[in-house]
Amino acid sequence: MSITVYNPTKSPVPEQAQTAPRPLSLENKTLGLIDNGKRNADTVLQYIGRHLKERFQLKEIITVKKSSFSHAIPDREADQLKKQCDLVISGIGD
Repeated sequence: MSITVYNPTKSPVPEQAQTAPRPLSLENKTLGLIDNGKRNADTVLQYIGRHLKERFQLKEIITVKKSSFSHAIPDREADQLKKQCDLVISGIGD
């Protein structure tokens, strides 16, 4: 029988991440909103969407609601947002 010993004091090595490219303008862009399903997330995201649409003349807003705040959106919906949206905001509530 063998035993594997882990050293819990060593810090994890963070992965390198890059931010998505930013559009020069939001005018005539499609905005995606991801609602995590928590209380008030929909209210906050709707407010943000309306404000951005008025201020920057957005072409369209596409909203997706997650089935649970603890799960990611399905790959199918993520791919759809990636194809249809120029930018995406993922919001939380509470």
